[in-house]
Amino acid sequence: MECDDHLCSTGRYSCGDGECVPWKTRMAFQRKITATNDCFSKRNLNYMCEVSSSQPAWTLENGLCWSDEDYDDLRYPPWNMTDVSNLTSQEKCEYLFRCLLSDNFERDCPCRYLNCKQMMMDICPEDDTYIIYPTRGLINANVLIFYNYRQYERNKNFDFFILNDSLKCQGYLVTITRHLRISWTLKQIENPLINLKLCTLPNATYVNQNFTSSFQNDKFCWNESLTFNDRPYAVGPHVCDAGQCISQYRIHDGSFDCFVGNDEAMVLKKSYCTGNVGRHRFQCYNDQYKCLISDKLGVVISQCSNSFDLNWFGNGLPLQQEIPCQPGRTTDCYRVKHYIRQSSSQNSTRNHSLVHFPTQNQTNLVAFRSYCNTWWNFDTHMDELPSSCQYWICASDQYQCQTGQCIEFSWLCDGEWDCADASDEEATLIIRQWSSHNARLSNLSTQLDKCRQKYSHSPFSTICNVSLEFGCFRSGVSEPLNFSLNHPCINLTHIGDGKEDCYNAYDEKNTFTAAKSTVGGMWGFHFRCENTHGLYNKACTINRRNDCIDILCSKYRDANGSCSDVNDFICLKDNQCKKKARCNGVNDCSYGEDEYWCAPDYVVDYPIYRFHKITVSRERNLNMSLIRYPKMSDVTKIEQEAIELVIPFHNNQLFKLHSYMCNRGISVMHMNDIRCLCPPSYYGRWCEFFSDRLSVIAHLDRKTLPNSISNTTLKIQANFLFNEAIIDQHEFHLLPTLETAKIKHKFYLLYSRSHSMLLHKYNRYFNRTDIIDNHPYAVYFLVFALHQNGRLEEFGAWHYPIYFDYLPTFRLAIVLKFPSWFEHSSSNCCRQNNCNEYSTCLPIFNQNNSYYCSCRSGYYGINCSMYEPLCDTYCAPNAFCRRTKETKLHCLCPLGHYGTRCNLKFDQCDQTICKNNGTCHYSYDLSGEQPTVCNCPNRFYGNRCQQEKTSVRVQLNMTTAFAARASVVQLYEILLPSLKLQIVQQKVHEGLPLTITFYHAENHAPPLGALKIYDNLQDPQYFLIYVLLESLINITSSPVHCPDVSSLSFKGHFHLTT
Repeated sequence: MECDDHLCSTGRYSCGDGECVPWKTRMAFQRKITATNDCFSKRNLNYMCEVSSSQPAWTLENGLCWSDEDYDDLRYPPWNMTDVSNLTSQEKCEYLFRCLLSDNFERDCPCRYLNCKQMMMDICPEDDTYIIYPTRGLINANVLIFYNYRQYERNKNFDFFILNDSLKCQGYLVTITRHLRISWTLKQIENPLINLKLCTLPNATYVNQNFTSSFQNDKFCWNESLTFNDRPYAVGPHVCDAGQCISQYRIHDGSFDCFVGNDEAMVLKKSYCTGNVGRHRFQCYNDQYKCLISDKLGVVISQCSNSFDLNWFGNGLPLQQEIPCQPGRTTDCYRVKHYIRQSSSQNSTRNHSLVHFPTQNQTNLVAFRSYCNTWWNFDTHMDELPSSCQYWICASDQYQCQTGQCIEFSWLCDGEWDCADASDEEATLIIRQWSSHNARLSNLSTQLDKCRQKYSHSPFSTICNVSLEFGCFRSGVSEPLNFSLNHPCINLTHIGDGKEDCYNAYDEKNTFTAAKSTVGGMWGFHFRCENTHGLYNKACTINRRNDCIDILCSKYRDANGSCSDVNDFICLKDNQCKKKARCNGVNDCSYGEDEYWCAPDYVVDYPIYRFHKITVSRERNLNMSLIRYPKMSDVTKIEQEAIELVIPFHNNQLFKLHSYMCNRGISVMHMNDIRCLCPPSYYGRWCEFFSDRLSVIAHLDRKTLPNSISNTTLKIQANFLFNEAIIDQHEFHLLPTLETAKIKHKFYLLYSRSHSMLLHKYNRYFNRTDIIDNHPYAVYFLVFALHQNGRLEEFGAWHYPIYFDYLPTFRLAIVLKFPSWFEHSSSNCCRQNNCNEYSTCLPIFNQNNSYYCSCRSGYYGINCSMYEPLCDTYCAPNAFCRRTKETKLHCLCPLGHYGTRCNLKFDQCDQTICKNNGTCHYSYDLSGEQPTVCNCPNRFYGNRCQQEKTSVRVQLNMTTAFAARASVVQLYEILLPSLKLQIVQQKVHEGLPLTITFYHAENHAPPLGALKIYDNLQDPQYFLIYVLLESLINITSSPVHCPDVSSLSFKGHFHLTT
């Protein structure tokens, strides 16, 4: 269910199995930016496998990708036989282009030994050098992608795309009568809503806006509608310029939902983050009227002007490290909930004791791992000072700058400064001897070759000695463009020295401070012209006001107006105009100055310096490995070798052929034919269709459970009803002694696909009055107690009407609570309501003073007046027999029994399978993989209580004598993602302990042990006992003295971090 019902956010593509990838990964045919990993299923490549950048592949007829070499596509004969085949010229043209894209992956591709481009020119239409790929409608119904196959060898990217056809807009249908050609940008590549541009076009000769068409989105976004409890829908009708209808709770939520992003850019005069939704959104503790979802807390860029979405309100600690709520570790989740709930401006003056963490001092607390990583954490930049970083130790797979800073090895020679002194780019050329750390890096010479090739033709390389100098316009001179007076070269050692040698601090991009909108406030791509500030890739697009712009923008030196386009350039040496030469990747001028001050491509859409690398750096911090102490030879480990089952599928052609034929189902051979066994959420010959369904998530609130049944196994029967007739049902069992807050019962209830039900659903979909007035669907949860004596007792039910049955899928998430009046006879509604002798009156728990008459075993119909004789022998003794669909019978099994008629019995608990005095319970696992569950004593765990809980046993061997009046042993857990240390065990000893013993409830032992020895009460001595991530620690340790730890104390309080 987590996969089938997972909805990807705007800007991401669904892989169909719950995985989400960035939209640029879906646009796999583009080569302008590097996409992230493909879908695991490769769904993003379906029907265009030839553009795969990770592995060559070929598109099969069904759209799937074949990646094994020497594949022979039977649709295409050998090229010398194509003239006598049935292939059309268009099909031949497309085949050749697929060969070109895939580097001749298919066996018969002729391009490996012939000129494919010339062949295409002979076969493809003479009047067109463009070919459409991928096929029409694959990416978007309104978008067509065009390649220039004649230029493919020089430009492997697509040339342009066009928008065409019709689209429903808000209040009208728009139709394009001619193709609208779009010059693409990176932002458009990453925007799945690009076709909505049609709704922003004005009415023109080629744009037809039909306001009377029945195919249009509602003009007022259905704002005149009311919910079933007579409340208006929270829709913002005039938010998106492209005519989209979005919920008001998506306004200022931190994600772009409108085509042009005005849902985030618009200035609000009131908050739309109201009601129950507002209680679960972060609102910044101010009047910005933000409505941020929890995923936006602690990310790279602050959405709040006060940065309280990045740092805790009250102590300034980074949220990225401090959020104490993770899957499987929910102890402190209430703090995060209160932090969010109290964040609205009207709540910001309330008591925040629940959201404040203990404040050490008013300065920022920065973990050691965040030092010398090229990102500023202090306003003074003290964490990146070369004088300190020179002594830093980088990870073994990182590159170490000459400043001592540590960067990812893949960032070396990538064209962007990461080291403050550019010793990862141009300045690598002056390094004569590598440090011992860098000398151990594999492929270092290969990466450096990239630098030599890249910067041998850099701007001003014909003037400067690139092995010693960096080319740039000089700063602090009156005529920087006069190279005779001002040589455009500085020594490479002057980069990052804190002094502006190049115009506009081009040599100090990583040392000077700019606006806070940049990551860490680095100068980066900042442009300064007297009082004008902005991005330097936009410098030539602003109005000319100062001479400083003339230095960078040659168009202002254009005498006759023939070279005035922002991409045109006038060379300094010969004053010649070079059309479209500005930042085109080629040195068109003699000095190469037309490629000077050219920002990387990503800056067009993400104007934040090194934006794409901050996440990589943070992920490394979270995946930091521990240094082990003592050595492995001193550690006693208990290991079990797993037996790995290896099945040689890779050589099984039949397996490959049938592996994915059934989508998410399982393919089986039957009578030489493939049959698909589909999961509940799919149906069809190949499991290719989604089932209309309810996704149910149910959890029992144990706090409301009556004491009389607190140790009784409960059976819950979920009945899906249409006009009181059961159309689907599901059973699950609750073992109260084992039911925890983490257990959520998840299952599907399917709508009927009978002809009459499909016809009813179709008619109902187009009958708005019927949907508003009638609600024929409901889910009833009936609860039964399974007593030890084999008796089955029904207690009552929870009833939930389904209002949104017109949706293909709807999630019903409920908490099953017993009412406080349950078992109190004076409050029981059945005292005043009687059922006939064939039924029992039982309460509806979630509807006060409501009841229902539950038919006794075998009885059915209105008032339970009819009896089914087959029930006399159909079900096993003590089972309930009930009639469901027409003549179908269903048996409710007593404790320990299962099967269609309850004739099968669980007998595993009759054996002694739970070790160490564990208690056996039936799990009712329908798969049979784990038929029983053991309730273990405190000291043991495992599916059979066979494993002793993780423990720490340390024999201390103090190598130095200490006069110890008292000592404290502290065992720490490492909290993720902050990597802070949390004490899980602390024990005071008189003198020094000889041994340390501790049993822990988690699956691994506390990974760090520390010892504090007190000779007096003021100045304890700190020792490290061990740092080990093991399930069991059984060692002899000689604690290491840490004399400098005391200096990290603050007013006697010691704060440990990693």
